[in-house]
Amino acid sequence: MILRLKFGGQRNTAYPLAFLALCGARQVQDAHPAGCVVAVPLHPVRCRERGYNQAELIARQVADFMGLDYLKGVVRRLQNTAPQGTGGGGSRRENVRDVFGPVRDGFLHLMQGEFPGDSVDGRNVLLVDDVISTGATMDYCGRALLDAGALSVTGVAAAT
Repeated sequence: MILRLKFGGQRNTAYPLAFLALCGARQVQDAHPAGCVVAVPLHPVRCRERGYNQAELIARQVADFMGLDYLKGVVRRLQNTAPQGTGGGGSRRENVRDVFGPVRDGFLHLMQGEFPGDSVDGRNVLLVDDVISTGATMDYCGRALLDAGALSVTGVAAAT
């Protein structure tokens, strides 16, 4: 299903994948109650190529299921890196090191319906992605959310 969502343009697979991510989110909600949901961002070039961010489709559904705010654009991908599905664990960590940063300001971001990074200030964040393999993407994206002021970041995904 993930391959169909990511590479086959089948957006309708986001709903059952979100349900899988929701199962993980509910398991950690008691220990780490989230106040909002954020998706791991795609680089704008990759998002234009694909037509959507698959993690965002999943994250929006998770937010709806949990009754939480979905915050789009809080962090952004600063570099268009190689897909994480290539290479081993060490290269995956290097591939995403220093790639994420909080959105600091900008009228253009607001016009695109995105929230500035400080929207997570003082909040516990549930970070959603489609797949976790080594955890490198979650780690570095989570660090960017902490830099933006999040109290805590808990990561969930539809698959590992």
